[in-house]
Order: sequence, then C-alpha cells, then structure tokens
Amino acid sequence: MGFLILPIFFSIGIPPANADSFNYSLSNSGTVNVTKSSYTVHGFNTVTASLYLYSGPSKVIRFSVVGTPPGVSGSSNPAFCVPGCSTTIQFDVSPTASVGTFPIQVMGEPMDGGIIRVTIFNLVISDSPSSFRYGLSNSGPIYVTKSPSYAVTGSNTITATLITGSPQPIYFSLSGIPSGVSLNESAGCGSGPSCSVTLRASVQPTATAGIYPITVSSGTTATTFNLVISNPNQSPTANAGIDLEVHIFSSYVSPIGASESDDGYVRSREWTQISGPTVSTIANRNSLTPTFSNLMYVGTYVFRLTVTDNTGLTGSDEMSVVTKDFDQSPRGSLSVSPTSCVIASGASTCSTVYAIWTTIGATNFKLVDGNTGTVLSTSPTYPWGLQVWVAYPSTVFYLNSGDTILDTKTATATCAAGSAWNGNKCVTNQAPSGSLSIAPTSCVIASGASTCSTVYATWSTANTTDPKLVDGNTGTTLSTSANQSSPGLQVWVAYPQTVFNLKNGGSMLDTKTATATCAAGSSWDGSSCVSANSAPIANAGADRAITLPTNSVIVSGASASDSDGTISARLWTRTSGPSVPTITDSTTLTPTFSGLIAGTYVFRLTVTDNGGLTGLDEMSVVVSPIPTTLSIVVSPSVYSVTLPNNTISAIYTLTNGTSANTNCRLLDNTGAPLTEYAPCTGSMSVSAPITASGGTYGYSIRANKSSTGETVASNSFTVTVNPSDSVLYAILDTIDSGQSTTLMWNFSGAASCEFVGTPANGISTSGATSGSVSTGVLTETQNYQIICTDADGNTFAPALVTVIVLQPSATISANPSRVQSGTDSTISWSSHNMDSCSISGPGLTASTSLSGSQAVTILSQSTYTITCQAIGFPSVTQSVIVNILPLFQEF
Repeated sequence: MGFLILPIFFSIGIPPANADSFNYSLSNSGTVNVTKSSYTVHGFNTVTASLYLYSGPSKVIRFSVVGTPPGVSGSSNPAFCVPGCSTTIQFDVSPTASVGTFPIQVMGEPMDGGIIRVTIFNLVISDSPSSFRYGLSNSGPIYVTKSPSYAVTGSNTITATLITGSPQPIYFSLSGIPSGVSLNESAGCGSGPSCSVTLRASVQPTATAGIYPITVSSGTTATTFNLVISNPNQSPTANAGIDLEVHIFSSYVSPIGASESDDGYVRSREWTQISGPTVSTIANRNSLTPTFSNLMYVGTYVFRLTVTDNTGLTGSDEMSVVTKDFDQSPRGSLSVSPTSCVIASGASTCSTVYAIWTTIGATNFKLVDGNTGTVLSTSPTYPWGLQVWVAYPSTVFYLNSGDTILDTKTATATCAAGSAWNGNKCVTNQAPSGSLSIAPTSCVIASGASTCSTVYATWSTANTTDPKLVDGNTGTTLSTSANQSSPGLQVWVAYPQTVFNLKNGGSMLDTKTATATCAAGSSWDGSSCVSANSAPIANAGADRAITLPTNSVIVSGASASDSDGTISARLWTRTSGPSVPTITDSTTLTPTFSGLIAGTYVFRLTVTDNGGLTGLDEMSVVVSPIPTTLSIVVSPSVYSVTLPNNTISAIYTLTNGTSANTNCRLLDNTGAPLTEYAPCTGSMSVSAPITASGGTYGYSIRANKSSTGETVASNSFTVTVNPSDSVLYAILDTIDSGQSTTLMWNFSGAASCEFVGTPANGISTSGATSGSVSTGVLTETQNYQIICTDADGNTFAPALVTVIVLQPSATISANPSRVQSGTDSTISWSSHNMDSCSISGPGLTASTSLSGSQAVTILSQSTYTITCQAIGFPSVTQSVIVNILPLFQEF
C-alpha cells in the first residue's frame, strides 16, 4: 500500500475577534527541490509574515525550522522580523541525506508571547546524475608584499569547466590559509560549470612571510595555487666593530670587526667622528677599514659608521677609541671581544673571540694561553685583533712582559643548544632534567645552635654531565651524585631558611626551600638561637553586663602571671565605648568602672614583667538602657466582607517597636499561629474561611521584639464573612491538571437551582439553592453555569464560573539561536506540572532537571531537545535548533 504526499501550504491560527490583539499569518514560496551531490548543496524557501487587518500593534516574531531529516540542516535569515516581512529558509543537504519528500514546518512565535503560527511545505531531495563531471583551474600564484601598517590584497581567478553531464550548481571550500590572512570564500557557481569566480586574499601586517599552498575544492575536485608573502624592504644594518683602547702616541688605529648587511645591497658607507677631545683624521672613510689618527689627547673618541642601501634607507652604529696617558713603566692593556663564544657540537673549542692589546715601556712581550701555557703572539701591540681559541668552560689569556703579568682577561665557552660537554668535546644529547625533594620542609634550631639537621634531600637526574646539589645560601656543593634515593642526604638548614639547588653545571634543574625556626623559649640574635625572656600573661576576667540605672562595675576574676620572672606593673585603660568613664584603682586587679551609659565598653589590662615585656587582655561591659514595654493594638476590632470577597487588612499600632526590630504574625481565636513572623508594618492581610452561609471568625496579632526578647499579643478582632444573595464561585479558580476544587453557590430568590452543560464529571446541586460541591479531578478547563427556577416557575441563569486547568507543559529555547562557530549559546528549559524530564544535545551536562540553563559551545548546527512525562499524561517533547552563521555574516 503506498501513500501520495502532496505539497501543503497553509497557516494554523484563527484571526482573533478582538481587533486590538496582535495577529498575523505565515505563507511560503512552495516546494523546495534539491538534487544531492558529493558535497553539501543548498535549497531555499521564502516565508512571508503578514499582519492581519485590524490587528493590534506589531510584535517581533522569531522563526524556527522543524522536520529536517538526518543529513539536512535548516536555518532562517533573518531569524527575527516584524510582519510584514520575509525570511529566507536555507537547507544545507549533505551527501549522506536520504532521498525522499519531507514535510517541513516553519514556526513563528512572538518574542513576548502570543499566537504561534506555522506554515508547511515539502523538501524534495533527489539523487544527482552520476555522469556529471567538471574540472577546476586557477590563474596562478598570488604575490603580495606585506605592509607594516595596513592590509595588502591580491587575487586569483578560479575557473570551473564542465567535462561531462548537465551543469549543476557547485560550491567551493578553501584550505591552507595561514594565520593573518583572510580570503573571501565564494559560495561557488550557482548555475554550474562553466564559470569563474575571483578570490581575494587580504594579508595583515601580522602575517608571516613565506609560500603557502592554497587548495580550492568542490566535492572530489580541487585546484591548488601558491600564496607568496614577502616582507617589506628593511633598513640596512651597520656594525662599527668593537670598542678599542690605545696609547695616546699610537700613530693610528683601525676598527675591528666592522660589517654591514641589507635585504638588498649597500650602496654607500661613511665614517664620521661624533665626539672626542680633539678632531682626528679619518682615512678611507668610505670603506669598512678606515684609519683614525691624530688621537693625541687622553679621552674617548666616538666614531659612527652610516650605511645606505639601494633604496635610500640608512642604518648606523658607533664604536669608541679610548686613549690612555704615557707611562715609562712596563704597561699593557688586554681585551677580548666578545667575552664568550659557543662551541659547535663535535668540537672542543670555539674561535669567534679576538684579543686586542697594547704594551708600553718594556720588552719581551707575549700573549699567553693561560690554560696550556702556549705563547700565542710576541707582538707588543695588536690593535686589529688576534683570533684566539677558547676551550670549555673558559680560557684565561695573559699579557706578559717576560714573566711579569701586565693584564689578564678570561673568555668563557659553552656548548651549543642541544649539546653538552662530555669531558673532551661538546656532543649532542637530550636536555638535562632533574627533580629534587626536601622532607620535612622545616626544622627547629635548638637553643645555642645556628642550624638544624633533621631535613633530608632526595633527587634524581637524567642526561646530566655535571650534576650537583648546592647549598644556595653559601654556594657549597653538598653532593655530586646524579641520584639520591630515600632516606636521602642529611642537610643542614640555617635560620630563617636555606635554598637547595639541584644543578647540572651552572644550569638549574630544580630548587627547594627548607625553613628553620628557633625552639620555643629562644630567639635569633643574629648568629644563633638564644633563650629569651617570655612575655607575661594578662587575664582581664569575664565580660560583664548591667542594666541602667546601675552604671558601675567592679572587676573580679582578673589575674597576671610571668613564667620566668615577676610582674612589675599593671594598668587598666578604656579602648572603646560610648563615653569616657571613671576608672578607680586602675593599677590593681580589682578596678572600678563608673559613670557608664548605655552601650558597649571595652577595657584593656596591660601587665609588664621585670624584663620590660608586656602582655594584655581585654574584657567588655555591656550597659543596657532602662527597659521599655512593647505593646500592639488592632483598631478597629470589627471587620466585615461579603462573598465572594473574604479578605480584609487589619490595621494595628505598635508601641516601643519598629519594623526594623519587631516581627509580627497572625493568630486564630485559639492563639494558634496562622502565618510566619515578618517585619511589623502597621497592617496585616487576613483571609477568612469561605462557606456558602458565611460566618464570623476571631483573630489576634502577636509581636516579638528581637532586641529585648519581648513577645506580646494584641487585642482580639473579628472578621464577618456575609453570604451573597446571588453568587457562584470556585474556591480555587486555577488548578493543575489532575487536581480538584470546590464550587459554592447561594441564590436566595430561587426555588431550585441546577448546574447545566456537560462538565466531565457531571456534578449536580440536587436542586439546592445554596451549597457546595467538589468538581472532582479535572484534566481540562471547565465552564460551570447554574440555572435557577423561581416560585412562579420562571427560569433564569444567574451566574457562570470558569475553572482554568493548567496542563503539563515543557519549553526549551536558545539565546542566541544563530552563532558563529566556536562561540557560546545559552540553552534554557522549564516545565510545569511534570514528574520527570530529560534534556539532550551536544555539550549539555545537565540531563534530568525539570528546569535550568547551561551555556554550551556551538561548533556546528545543533539540536537540543527536552522530553517530559507527567503520570497519566502523554509525554511532551520540544526542540530548538542552534544554527551556524555564514563566515561573511556579522552580528
């Protein structure tokens, strides 16, 4: 048996009778036909919201799409609008979607509540023709030179060419886009091959120069081109060489190590003198090897090298020549530059260090390698720099005159990153690592001692060449073991703390700190812990409380003691209080405080021992004011209402109490409480019982003052509820489904009365003109009407009452419902009169609460569903879809 599915176009909802109410209708543009492909394809429908004639003021309505099959997502743009308006419904159909016809519902819901409208149409998904094939090509690389201050663009033309089959729409996606670059991703060719689109690359100043392959793909077809990003022209770099020291009678000096570099080429260079005690002569000033002469005065000469590249950009650097005075004694000046170098992996020395020296007044000059004793040079002066070799970890160079050392300098050598010294040379290895533990982390120094030694260190290392545990306070090496297991190495801790460093050579692997304190009864005097005088102990006695008119207190129970001496003085003082009282016998343990007023006083006892140390303690005296009497009077004491009204406001006057310090509650005529305590405001709402015949009920109000603990009751008052001559009402006119209420009626002018209509439970008055009856359990809203007959047989319908029954319900929403991928949406849900609920959807952790909300990160189109169950009712399911905004859309 088959079914014929026809497209249906209609809206659900009836225009309201009230012309002032907001109402609208929804319509759509008809069936959406989509042919599947090897990539995601799209279909569109236009939904129009129209305002009804004579409708009230417009409201913003929100659209949602329901009924999309697996593999298909639906979204509306815009998601909100005011009738009349239109929104475009877009369907994204993936290759996994099933072929078939699917009814789709688009729902409109006013944002602040109102009538929900629905329009329905069919989404028809067909298989794609298998013979459709096409190719992609591009116009070649995009070349872009970065700017330091703004984005630079370049473009590429992507061409799609039909190979076989009938043209179909194709869509493009991009990959390989580097950081700092954005490309406008074209949707594709809506009419299918053959077609061309232009991609534009926007390169920000933060992008990194390089060659980046960009792939444009559509289904299984792709084309790749290179995005070539170049840096802008940079200023040339000048290096004037190292600073020099020479004798004032040196005939000339030349820079050592001067150099230049540029991303193009250096067009010119020039040396100039910036400062100095005299004007020197510069020869070959346009080369990297000029000579400076006529340096005839003691002082510092500064020279600048300026280089200009092929684009006119310049760079400069400066060096100094320090000239020294003449002395007949043997003298020499030695410098090494730089003072350190890096040994390559596999080597034992490095040779990027240069030695420069001058000597005066002696013979037999020589530069000696202090590590090996090798004479490196016998030249008395070497101002242009002699290349020297530096061994690990350092080499000392001596400038000698015979056996007399004129000057000495040290250069250090370290192994290149990723390598370490193995005793003969630098070798590549893994980075050294280590872990240090100290237990316990503190100890106590005995009186007379300067350290404590109950602390133990354990450690382990890996890939180390020179492991050692070092006392960080003194620099002393405590152990050179690579590992130390439990119980550990006993270490000494100095006051107040000692830092222990686990090292590999000069590199820190781990560090821990242990603290040391002096033993009880001793203190640190700068070199050791010594016994100290203990402070005396003061006891001010117990706190006291009095009530005016009593305004004085004699202290009892105070004491003073000193464990290692005697008490030499005692003194009582007031530290706080509402006034300054008189303190008699203030140097004894039994003083008298007089002249007190209402409030809280704090008095301090300070005791001093024979060593000058003090101890203190405090006690308080709380002085309460003269008591006042709390009272409450209800006036008037008689109240009357007529059904269906049963509530009055009882007016009362409170004496010696306020809403800030006194609470009130309602009592019945037996004194039983009817309400909880609440601040006294001068009036209290009283609701008397409801009966068809009415009645009179007695009440009183009880007041409680928290500051004094007083509790008093008011005079009694009454509330009379008078029956109405003609009334029908429900004690509860709004109930939940599955509950009941009581109907009451009274019609004094009737001979008989009866309910009419067909309520679900068929209740009856049995002809009575007054009375009450239960509705029984209700599951839907009911109207109840009574028709009465008078003594002459005339009928009339005096009253109608409606009992509203609230059905179990559930709602779920997303805010916002359209987000950019990777951002958050808040999912909120609630239910009414439900026994249990389950909530599901990507990223949700709360799954069984009846109401709640949670922020989740949305990565793709996501559906969130709440399903609730009330006993005796069918389950209720509601869903909300969170859609992903296209990359080109902004908030």
